[in-house]
This record gives sequence, C-alpha cells and structure tokens, in this order.
Amino acid sequence: MTAVVTMYAKYRQIEDARRMFDRIPERDLVTWNAIISGAIHGYAVRDGFELLLNVSTALVDMYAKCSLIGIAKLVFDRMRVKNVVSWNSMIDGYAQCGDSVEAMALF
Repeated sequence: MTAVVTMYAKYRQIEDARRMFDRIPERDLVTWNAIISGAIHGYAVRDGFELLLNVSTALVDMYAKCSLIGIAKLVFDRMRVKNVVSWNSMIDGYAQCGDSVEAMALF
C-alpha cells in the first residue's frame, strides 16, 4: 500500500495518495515518509516553488534522507541552476545510501 501512496504522489495525485494512506492500518516510517515527501513536493510543484534553487535543493536533501535516491536524482537533474549546496546534497545523498561509486562519479 505504501508503494501505491508513493506512486500517487509521484503523479501529483495527492488526494488519492492521502486516501490510500488513510486506509493503511499500521503506518511505519516508510509510509509516513511517502506521504510527507509527496505532500511537500506536490505543494512545491503546484505553487511554482520547485523553480527556486533552495527549494529544489531541500527536496533533493529530503528525498535522499528518506532513502529515495532515485527521486532525489530526478529533482537534481531537473534543476536549471545548481550551486555548491545542491551538488553537495546530491553527493551526500548517494553516500548516505551507500552508493560510493555514484557519489565519487558526481564529485
């Protein structure tokens, strides 16, 4: 069910993600991360905040800390402008997830 919450959130169907989240009888850390990251990212995209460098960097950092490194990389790749902080967030995300090869390649 958590995977379905994540899928709905990725496709910006936050209301459907919330309905599925509400149906989960026992919510764990992964489930909470899925709904929170989907609600935050959806808000940022809908209201145009994703275009701001600091917001995109925060999203990269959030997804990496939630072990959603693939989504972090998608946000990172879509950033039009990157600074030292955004690069460090992505590199640190790979390192936190144990992917030292990608971290070094990005460095």
